[in-house]
Amino acid sequence: MANHLDEAKAYANGVIDGSIVANKDRVLACQRFLNDLKNDAWEFRTKDVRFVVQIIESTFVHIKGPAKGKPFLLEPWQKFICANLAGFLY
Repeated sequence: MANHLDEAKAYANGVIDGSIVANKDRVLACQRFLNDLKNDAWEFRTKDVRFVVQIIESTFVHIKGPAKGKPFLLEPWQKFICANLAGFLY
């Protein structure tokens, strides 16, 4: 099973170091994500992120094209969003 937090961190680091092309707002979002991971005010729950990604990848399927009927597997940027939305607990 993939570690979705590691994938989200790798995506954020790639955006920040420029190896993934992104606009200024995306760079700031990635920096904020990494800062929030270090902030003791927030608890990060990897099991919640795993649950959300698992629900998406096991429920949704492609509806047309050559991938029709195959699972909709999330890209790193989508896992980054899931980690931001579902991972942090105050």
